[in-house]
Amino acid sequence: MYEISFVLSRSNVLTHCEQYEVESLRADLEKSNSDLADAQNLLSSKVEAGKAEQELIEKAKGFNRDGKYKRAVAALDEAYSIQPKVSTAISAANLRLKLGDHAMAIAAYRKVLAAEGQAGGPAARRSHSTREGRSRA
Repeated sequence: MYEISFVLSRSNVLTHCEQYEVESLRADLEKSNSDLADAQNLLSSKVEAGKAEQELIEKAKGFNRDGKYKRAVAALDEAYSIQPKVSTAISAANLRLKLGDHAMAIAAYRKVLAAEGQAGGPAARRSHSTREGRSRA
């Protein structure tokens, strides 16, 4: 009788361990599903933002072709606020030159250069490699 009750209680212990493991796995799965849903939502919002940014750039190109430079700059500024790209900022600065707003164009170019230098972008890498080349000579 004692042996039977020991086997039964041992069986219950294993069952409790297995239940804990199952619950732990279930919690991990729910967390993974939640993380996956979050990632899908983030990706979807980035895709939508990319589409909106691209539409604004296309509008800016049309405005530029039509000589509506102020509207083109506004569209590029909005596109840049959605997805900051150096090319967008430079295009907006170029349009400011066309408008004769030299001070704003200069400020925009400087802002791009400063951002590129801080971010270690192409401008910073070129500057660094140029300095290395001079120091080797």
